[in-house]
Amino acid sequence: MNSTELFCNYYKQWIDVYKKDAIRDATLAKYRMTHKWVERLVPELKVSDLTRTVYQKLLNDYAKEHERQTTLDFHHQLKGAILDAVDEGLIERDPTRKAIIKGKMPKPKKIKYLNQFELHNLLASLELKDKVNWDYFILLVAKTGMRFSELIKHLPEDKPIFVDWAVYNSIVNNILARHCKECNIPVISIHGLRHTHASLLLFTGVSIASVARRLGHSSMTTTQKTYLHIIQELENKDIDLVMRSLSSLS
Repeated sequence: MNSTELFCNYYKQWIDVYKKDAIRDATLAKYRMTHKWVERLVPELKVSDLTRTVYQKLLNDYAKEHERQTTLDFHHQLKGAILDAVDEGLIERDPTRKAIIKGKMPKPKKIKYLNQFELHNLLASLELKDKVNWDYFILLVAKTGMRFSELIKHLPEDKPIFVDWAVYNSIVNNILARHCKECNIPVISIHGLRHTHASLLLFTGVSIASVARRLGHSSMTTTQKTYLHIIQELENKDIDLVMRSLSSLS
């Protein structure tokens, strides 16, 4: 590679050299998607022409179609490759310095989990008959927090539990949505039931470490990021409890 190489080609090679087989497939896919956007937005940009102004314009163009957090992730995924190009002498100065991160206003977030009252209403509406049906699966996810993919993990393909044919998330999500509407509660997905399970455990005082192990998270960091809003709410309750306890001391 030299400074006259197209930046999109340099970035693709950088991903193959530094990221492939070093990070999870899901994370690698994000880098690949960033590469596609670079090809789309600056297909003719040479490495040597990557100045602060050019880089800022690239971020601005990306931000027109994405929220600020997504643009920030895009910036971080590009920055590593660009700093390496600076170290290699392909670019004179760091063009990512003092970059301004913009983005579209975030969309209103959908409710991802149910509270305890809503969950009880949902479970009461399930039709748990003698023959195993998808309502049993909804109950199973609510009780265990398991992923949809874990249902068939390590099981023989010719011996499914709930059906005799291939099934997709959307099928069970539709059944769950029907129950939610009948109960007049927020419509969530099967994965939302997993969030519900974890949220109720946290609210009842189960430790983050235990919840992380139960959900199969590789580290507590994942759990903390996913349920940050709940953890913060619990911390506020703890502060109130501390203040009440201290105020009672004579």
